[in-house]
Amino acid sequence: MPTLAGRIQFSGPSTVEEEESLHPGTVEVPAIPVVLRESLPRLIPAQLLLGSLRDPRLRIVDALQVVISQEDGQIVAEAVELNEFGWGANLGEALADLQRTVAELYLQLAADQKRLGPGLQAVWDTLSAKIRPR
Repeated sequence: MPTLAGRIQFSGPSTVEEEESLHPGTVEVPAIPVVLRESLPRLIPAQLLLGSLRDPRLRIVDALQVVISQEDGQIVAEAVELNEFGWGANLGEALADLQRTVAELYLQLAADQKRLGPGLQAVWDTLSAKIRPR
């Protein structure tokens, strides 16, 4: 197997600066200040489309529009069309709470369909257009 030893010419460093650059650790490097932050800012979307309820009995056929906000250190996820909210310490918790709330609302209104007043009937109409039982 051929080697490169005979083909490469190397001349050593000609100055002290070149010598020091070839041997790290022999040159003093000024300290670079490190600034640590307690937490980095997290980007939270202002709105999103919710396409799942995490409930095996239900499926979303038309995504729900969700507006995200912050109140009192908590994340709030609001399903605008339904006027339903989910709360949590972070976006995942708020969405999980909203998904649970919407699923419970759907199941309750489905069970009480014959006794709904006009306001709840309008909510049911929206829910039944966007969510289907599996």
